[in-house]
Order: sequence, then C-alpha cells, then structure tokens
Amino acid sequence: MTTNIKTLYDTMVAHNRHADRSAPRHAILASAWEWHQELLDKMALRGVRMAGAGIPPAECALLRREIQAIQYFDAQHRLEERGWPAEQNLDLIGFLGDNPWWRLTWSKASMAIPTYRMNAGFMWSFAARRWLTDAEKLATMGWPAYEELRRAMQAPDISAHISGVAASVGNTMHVGCIYMVVLCALACTTPHL
Repeated sequence: MTTNIKTLYDTMVAHNRHADRSAPRHAILASAWEWHQELLDKMALRGVRMAGAGIPPAECALLRREIQAIQYFDAQHRLEERGWPAEQNLDLIGFLGDNPWWRLTWSKASMAIPTYRMNAGFMWSFAARRWLTDAEKLATMGWPAYEELRRAMQAPDISAHISGVAASVGNTMHVGCIYMVVLCALACTTPHL
C-alpha cells in the first residue's frame, strides 16, 4: 500500500461536498419537447387517451394512488412548514413508488433526490408539477444524457439507449463515485507481482 485509502477517500469526499452546489431543482433539465414526448410515452404505456389540444398536465397520466400520494406529500409538507405548499419548494422531489403513508421518501430532509428504485415509481418534482424523465434521472447519476454533459465528459452519444439504461438505474452508484473509488484504489496500492 502506498498511502492510506481512507485518508485519501475522506479528503476527496470533503472536497466534493464543499465544491458541489447542486440541488434537487437542478435535475429538471428536459426541454418542453422532451417532456411532452415523455408524457405521451407514459400515457400510451398506461392506456390514457389525450383529451383536447395542447400539452396535458402530468397528472393525467398518473394512477389514482399516485395522485393521492402527491396530495399526502403536500399535506405533510404544509404541516411541517406552517402551511407552505409543496409546489413552492423548488427542491422538493418525492418518490411515488413507495407508500408515503408508511414512509415519506422525499428530498425534504436530506436536500438530495431520493435513491432510485428498480420499480416504475416516478420521482415527482412538486415545483415543476411533473416527474423526472428517464434522461434527467440518468443525468443525475452522472450519465451523459444531454449534449452539454456529453461534450463536457467527451463521452459517446447514448441518446438512443436512454430508456433502456434508465430502467436499470435503481439503487446504483453515481458514475463520479465509481471514478473516485477506482482513483483511490489505483493511487493507494501497488500491484503485487
């Protein structure tokens, strides 16, 4: 071993925490066109027909239980925040796949997006009044899901594979964390020949 892995890792974590200024609100990246496509895809998947012209609200594609969960999140937020509605909290994202009556899975306590699951539950942004798209979920995990990220990372275009990849992001590690662990391992050890 060339240096203490824990010391290096703790130093890198402290630096990243100090340097990272992201908040749940920064996960909303999709253009209006991308969101519309996501909404139409989910509506078709759930057998919901479009009524009228224009972009329907996201709630039209939700199940009754999901709408009730959103209402419960809002009621709990109002209780804890002296009547302040959930939709006015720009950083509030709740997971609609869990049972909120049993446990609230939201960003309110940690100021971080809840851990993704393998199930099909939506990550609901109360301020945006919609769920995170597949590409947005991938971007929050460090994947080059948007052109600007792809260029910054000098990564290949993965846009054709986004929906397939997004389905498997549940409970995984951020790409940057993987790089950090590998860097620590390479910097702190020497090969044994």
